[in-house]
Amino acid sequence: MKKNTLYITLSFAFVFFVALYASDVSAQGLVSCGYDEHCNFADVIGMANNLINFILTRLILPIAAIMLVYTGFLYLSGKQSNVEKAHSVFPKVIIGLIIILASWLIVRAILYALGIDVEDYSFL
Repeated sequence: MKKNTLYITLSFAFVFFVALYASDVSAQGLVSCGYDEHCNFADVIGMANNLINFILTRLILPIAAIMLVYTGFLYLSGKQSNVEKAHSVFPKVIIGLIIILASWLIVRAILYALGIDVEDYSFL
C-alpha cells in the first residue's frame, strides 16, 4: 500500500510540474518563426533547442533533485532495507544525469564542429 501511495504522489508531482511549466513554454512558443512566416532550418533548430531546454531544465533536473532527496530520506530512515535501497538508487540517478548531460554536450560539440553557432542554442 505504501508503494502505491508513493507512486501516486510522484505521479501527481510530475503532472503538477509539467502543468506549472507548460505555461512558460506556451508563452515563449516552441517555434520561433510565427504562424504567418515561412520557417527555415534555423527555426527548426531553434524549436529543437526550446524543446531540449524545456526537457532538461524543467523536467530532468527537478526529477533528479526529487530522487536525490528521496534517497536521502531513505538513507536517514535508518532501516537496513531502506539504506540498501538508497545505496542502489543514488548511483542510478547520478549516472542517468551524467548520461543525459553528456549526450547534450556531445550534440553541442557536433554542432560546433559543423560550424553552427552553439551560443544561440544553449541552456547553460
